[in-house]
Amino acid sequence: MSSQVKLDRTKVTVIRKGESAIPDDDGFIEGDPSYLLGVVWELTKDAWAFRGEDAERRLQRHIVNIQIISVS
Repeated sequence: MSSQVKLDRTKVTVIRKGESAIPDDDGFIEGDPSYLLGVVWELTKDAWAFRGEDAERRLQRHIVNIQIISVS
């Protein structure tokens, strides 16, 4: 993805064990599919970084696996 998605990391909500989340916040993010995919990609890269790996390196575009599942 060529464009970099900037996430607002200045707003943080702390939810302690036993407390409920804010009832009016459903976590919905408005945006077109390309923006939403960019947001998920940033989260994916962050998750792989916790493992000490690079998500870009693991994304192998030249390998395809097609699996045929028969429905009986």
